[in-house]
Amino acid sequence: MGKIKICTWKGPNYVKDVRNTYAGVGWILGENWWPYQQYSFTTPPFAGYVSGHSTFSTAASEVMTQITGNEFFPAGIYEETFKKNEFLRVEDGPSEDVTLQWATYRQMSDQTCLSRIYGGIHPPVDDIEGRKIGEQVGRDAFSFTDELFRTGKLPQR
Repeated sequence: MGKIKICTWKGPNYVKDVRNTYAGVGWILGENWWPYQQYSFTTPPFAGYVSGHSTFSTAASEVMTQITGNEFFPAGIYEETFKKNEFLRVEDGPSEDVTLQWATYRQMSDQTCLSRIYGGIHPPVDDIEGRKIGEQVGRDAFSFTDELFRTGKLPQR
């Protein structure tokens, strides 16, 4: 009585052997909530800062778009298959083979950004600001490097 229950990943206390068991999703007390990551990882002890994953992955997608001159992957679609029980480190999983597809560098980067929200590491506001910063950083990095390679001199900033 007087406590909040949430339907979520049940946490590392339900995983006895990472190779043979999984916690799954179920109802737990909110006070027992864990982010979806390895038990040995520490959730950052801050109220919220820009997501590094969102910043770096968005910057990388912007650089790749600038380098190739096209937002799309060279073959049109890039896909990656994650085999049943061969990918997750937190517990067994995925429960079946999963194939993800992306048409653009940004789509792939967006999935990286969302993983930090789904894992409970960052709230959405940290993700969105990280994407904004990453887009600008990616453009600036490409511009700086492009000028260096074209002129052979460090750009004056």
